[in-house]
Amino acid sequence: MRRLVLECRRRKLEGDQNHADRKYRIGPVETANLGFTLSHEHLATNAAGILRTFPELIDRPGIIEEAKSTLKEASDEGLRTIIDVRTIDLGRDVEMMKEVSQATGVQIIAATGNHLAVPRPFIDLAPEVIVDLYVREIEQGIEGTGIKAGIIKVANDEGGITGSYRAKGLPKGETWA
Repeated sequence: MRRLVLECRRRKLEGDQNHADRKYRIGPVETANLGFTLSHEHLATNAAGILRTFPELIDRPGIIEEAKSTLKEASDEGLRTIIDVRTIDLGRDVEMMKEVSQATGVQIIAATGNHLAVPRPFIDLAPEVIVDLYVREIEQGIEGTGIKAGIIKVANDEGGITGSYRAKGLPKGETWA
């Protein structure tokens, strides 16, 4: 996360004021108010289910405090928004995003989709079924929190385009993500 602060300083000095255009975030905000945005960040990463199954392995309070400190410092340098591209297989924690966002004032855009590890239950699913899952996270919220995804993450490796990746291309016409 230290890289995040340094990147904010560099871009502030260079006058880079790119704006993200996302409909959903941790809490409501007008797109015009997103300000200086970093487009590929992770408050933390781990594996799906680790926090719930083996909570002693993750210092969640420590991670939250470090994220708050780093984002507050980055905010002082001009950061207004980050896009946290953690997905379910990277240990996405939207409650953490909410807590950090509320404490720092930095807006956080959450992601749906998946990283390189396509969840095993998705392997035999039709793309349309996966689309419904992603659309639900975009339109209704993630894990029953009401926090909506504003971006669909697509990460690929040697396996090529699978049903999961084809599904990610379908929601665009249905949503604003």
